[in-house]
Amino acid sequence: MRLVELENRMDFTAFLPFNSVCAELGVFKGHFSAEILKRLNPKRLYLIDPYWKKYGDIFWNGKGTMDCWKCAVKRLRQNDINKVASMVVDNDTDFLKDLPDGFFDWLYIDSTHEYEDTLKELEIVSEKVKDTGLIAGHDWYDRPTHKHYGVHKAIEEWLLSNPQYELYLRDNKTQWIIKRSDAFVERNISFCTTCMNRLNDIRETLPFNIFANEHYPNLEFVLLDYNSSDGLGEWVRENMMEHIVSGRLKYYRIEGPEYFDMSYSRNVAFKLATGEIVNNLDADNYTVNPNDPPIMSFAERLNKTADIFSEKVIFGKSRQFLHGRIGFYRHEFISLGGYDEDIKGYGYDDTDLLIRAECMGFKLDKWGGQFCERIKTWKKDKDKNLEYHWDDTRRENRLLSQMNVAEGKFVANKGKKWGRATVMKNFREKVEVW
Repeated sequence: MRLVELENRMDFTAFLPFNSVCAELGVFKGHFSAEILKRLNPKRLYLIDPYWKKYGDIFWNGKGTMDCWKCAVKRLRQNDINKVASMVVDNDTDFLKDLPDGFFDWLYIDSTHEYEDTLKELEIVSEKVKDTGLIAGHDWYDRPTHKHYGVHKAIEEWLLSNPQYELYLRDNKTQWIIKRSDAFVERNISFCTTCMNRLNDIRETLPFNIFANEHYPNLEFVLLDYNSSDGLGEWVRENMMEHIVSGRLKYYRIEGPEYFDMSYSRNVAFKLATGEIVNNLDADNYTVNPNDPPIMSFAERLNKTADIFSEKVIFGKSRQFLHGRIGFYRHEFISLGGYDEDIKGYGYDDTDLLIRAECMGFKLDKWGGQFCERIKTWKKDKDKNLEYHWDDTRRENRLLSQMNVAEGKFVANKGKKWGRATVMKNFREKVEVW
């Protein structure tokens, strides 16, 4: 089980699926309902609370049931932009029993907090949620004298009777998630970095990024050293060997090139990667903001996106300012022909790849905000590794890309042996990239 610390209870939504069919059992004034709508963009949201049907005019806490219902309806009108939410005034178990089994992607229980009611809710919710779905809720208190102890007691007993489920997560705001033991797919992800003479950046970003994603198990960092002469290899050997031994980091080196080639080097790195998802990280990229890290790691964020988009997705920072943050399912990257190796030097390489993918029907999933921090690297530090000034190559690359797109050439490098290289892996093994 994972324990997480939240500053705000509403941040719990980060662990719930986007664009899903879901329900909240126990709505009260609709505070959490509004956050679901704002943060998770559900396909359908059922807000179920018996209000006066169960409690009469007054809730157990002295609040008027009709007044609370009106507050919830007002919040619903303010936040349900896509008209996906339904307010249901009924006992949750009565309403749910008439829905098909496996109907929901997730449900959130925050209703009576009574032992018997919670036990009944868990029984029926486990039938109505998909095998890959989540059962979540509020008010986990393990102190027997607490008035909401019934929630904890019911969950513990129910889990003993249903060993195929497990308590997956709890937070410091008394929230919890139950899932089937085989429900979560933690996909293999590769973070790929290619660099030439960028040791000053790498020694800041790489150790931090490994630490920031330490809880995600199926992750590798692919570092392609493009014939650096600034001591990058020596620094890796002296400081990062524990991560190489563990398999978390894979260090490759290409000998020979005098100048850096962005498109070609990334193609090599993405081909070397073993992840189902491959995502580029420039040498100066942090996976999260070091000064304001989110509760979810970047690897977890990508995996969560993959729960929604099983194909034709671009994992990208934004359309206008990619800054090297772009990823794909690896087999789809290959099907696009990778980066166009006719694009030389530096500039417009990411944008060309994104536009070609969009022309092929791919959808961009933007994940900006706290996943977009980087070191502000001076342009002169990048220019020294390039044959031509990046302003010149960016203009030429943009024109080439626009011409190819206008001609319907959405797959790059056709008829070419692209991304081929001979590299040294982890200082001792020669590898041919095909």
